[in-house]
Amino acid sequence: MLPGVAMASGSSAVRPMITAGPGLSAAMPGAWTQALMAKKKKKKSAKGTLTPEAAEPKRDAIRAAVASDVESESWDAAASETETNAALLGDPISYQEAAEFRYKQAEADRDVDAAKQGIEDAQIALDILHYYDAVASGEASSNWKVIDPSSAGSLIFDTEALIARTEELIEEIESDDDDVGSGAGAGAGKATKERKKRETKPGTVMIAVGSAATLIGAGGLSMVGAGMAISAQKQNEVEEQVLPDDQDEVTRLDREGNQANLIAYIGAGVAVAGLGAGITLIVIGAKRRKEAGNGPSSASLQVVPALSRRFSGLAVRGRF
Repeated sequence: MLPGVAMASGSSAVRPMITAGPGLSAAMPGAWTQALMAKKKKKKSAKGTLTPEAAEPKRDAIRAAVASDVESESWDAAASETETNAALLGDPISYQEAAEFRYKQAEADRDVDAAKQGIEDAQIALDILHYYDAVASGEASSNWKVIDPSSAGSLIFDTEALIARTEELIEEIESDDDDVGSGAGAGAGKATKERKKRETKPGTVMIAVGSAATLIGAGGLSMVGAGMAISAQKQNEVEEQVLPDDQDEVTRLDREGNQANLIAYIGAGVAVAGLGAGITLIVIGAKRRKEAGNGPSSASLQVVPALSRRFSGLAVRGRF
């Protein structure tokens, strides 16, 4: 059992028992008072609570527990250990990392079962992430925040991409098995495999280019927001100055405000061009794929906020 994770599941370290005896007061002044105070504080602490900051070292402990397996590329062992500790912590990121280990195991061993287990891990991560996404939107509440709820949107996007990548690997492995089992010659089998690798679904290039353009456009929107916020801040600071005594400060603030406005203008242009071209290409690509019989019955595209303690911006996710 991983020490850091055991604490995440509600267990606590065993406290040494204090017994009365000669010289106790001299050796440990106020020991009984300190023990009673610690006990009272423990009773006041809320049960079943966790902050993202407190969860991070526990997640690091999970990673440290499998570091040697990862280094030696023992993907099965790394995945199994991570799955166990992810369940104890209820951590979607650890489940996602376990799914990555299963993917590498399946890729190295050509093991469909490992790939399917990876998809199961990723699906569990998705279930948890969608819950935290609801917490971020105010539709649900939780005291156990193993991640920052505002980061759930971008993590959902990454996990869905991992599932799609794993499904493609399963198709590739099964295709290889079919080629081997067909009894064809080695040369013919190799040629068939190469032809299948070169095949692309209709609309794939348009969707890929459109997605890239859309992400650029989303970045432009972030520039607009940042520029407007800075400009408004500088304007408020200008209004607090007293002329003519603060003329130099007003000049500096005006210059910084103009730079912020320029950032917003540039971002607006990037957003219009990127989103306009990107979404159009995605829609056309999805339509072509659907007409070819390769698309799902429904398609969707979302631009969602991607926020965390380390970054802020937008993410694009969709199903085609």
